[in-house]
Amino acid sequence: MAETTRACCFTGHRPENMGLATMDENAQEYLLLKDVIRREIRAKIEAGVCAFLTGCARGADIICGEIVLEMKKSFPDVKLVCVLPFYGQEANWSQRWKDRHANLLAHTNAVVYVCANYSKAAFLERDRYMVDHSTDMIAISTGSDTGGTAYTIKQALKKQLSCVIIHPGTRNIVRKNELQAEQMQLEFPENN
Repeated sequence: MAETTRACCFTGHRPENMGLATMDENAQEYLLLKDVIRREIRAKIEAGVCAFLTGCARGADIICGEIVLEMKKSFPDVKLVCVLPFYGQEANWSQRWKDRHANLLAHTNAVVYVCANYSKAAFLERDRYMVDHSTDMIAISTGSDTGGTAYTIKQALKKQLSCVIIHPGTRNIVRKNELQAEQMQLEFPENN
């Protein structure tokens, strides 16, 4: 399928790096963060974003992907694309995160593996793939200038993506390049 569309990728920290007082997703601070993410995803949809790309990592990636699946109930034409760094990314995760990962893959519109096997470079390849195939980004970031989330945000800003950066603890939002989002040709394979 080839179509002209806007696409939004996600990036963000693992649960232990979000800077929240708890990793309990039923805690008030997590619920408030999810509400902010939900609002920003809805705004992207209303602005014309038709596809969302998630790297399916523990934490922000999976949380954002799950919210897109929720949103598909109201916006059935929205697509979720799971972009994985390599086969078996979830092999060493807890069963809870493995189950959430599997649920995303079971309900996605497409799965892309950027590398066949594990390597440290595979994660950066995944991040570059998502940025290269997006016009927009939603990032969950504490503002750290090191690590995969910082790298991906820098790449998105360099490519002039329209970026929404949400601090997980304060839920403050920084918007960058918002008026520069452009439409581009994207091709997403359909799952069979």
